[in-house]
Amino acid sequence: MNKIHRALFAALLFALPLTASAAAMLKFVPAMIVLDSEPRRGTLTIMNAGEEKVTVQLQIMKWSQDQDGKDIYEPTKDLVFYPQIVSIGPGKQGIVRVGYEPAGALSVEKSYRLFVQELPVSAPGKNIIKITMRVGIPVFIPPKDPHPALSMGNARVESGIFQVTIGNKGNSHSMIERIAISGLDAGGRETFNKELNGWYVLPGAARSFAIDLPPEDVGKSRFLKITGTAKSESVEGKFDVDEHWSALLAEGVEKRKQQAEKERPSEVPMPPAKP
Repeated sequence: MNKIHRALFAALLFALPLTASAAAMLKFVPAMIVLDSEPRRGTLTIMNAGEEKVTVQLQIMKWSQDQDGKDIYEPTKDLVFYPQIVSIGPGKQGIVRVGYEPAGALSVEKSYRLFVQELPVSAPGKNIIKITMRVGIPVFIPPKDPHPALSMGNARVESGIFQVTIGNKGNSHSMIERIAISGLDAGGRETFNKELNGWYVLPGAARSFAIDLPPEDVGKSRFLKITGTAKSESVEGKFDVDEHWSALLAEGVEKRKQQAEKERPSEVPMPPAKP
């Protein structure tokens, strides 16, 4: 699709009425399912706070992370759940029951996601583009004595973005809620600080977190202090600033700017107004 076609498509898209996804009005309780006692059973309550009936389909997937920390989902029959399709009227709620059949203690936590997919509903005679949503509810089967063990390392600039890796050598997941990074000069004075949201690090996995840092601030810094904070634990690292990082970050900023300029759709000229 060339620039003109992309622009025409964008113009057509914005000419049609849009309706917000009803799934945006759905509430999930709990936000995470932990099956930690025998029998391993749990429930998910889906509440519809919107003004339209919503129908959702559910699917359970095994959840792991690869060597780069990327989330991997695979079909599984480890858990049972019902119903698989739920219709919820406005102001109503639906209940989904989840169970893990095998009994006995685990040495390492098992991780899954229960995906809730809104099914599209078409309205006859209406040109409406409806955006459906897919939400993944974490489901954990913890070991008898769950304990994450976090470590931080491998700070580097890769593809023009600063990255740091957080590993977990424990037997259960850790949800890194926040990552704080600050620069320090040779005298220990702070040169800048920044925060971003974290993500899950599953047991036995390591995840790279990309942090958009201003090149000029990194150039003023001698050290970078980084702290990842979870609910029950935290991990911290202090890294010497490589003399080349500032230049590599600046190159990354320029490349992203050029790429954004290339992808920017051309403006479609408006037809002249009729007299």
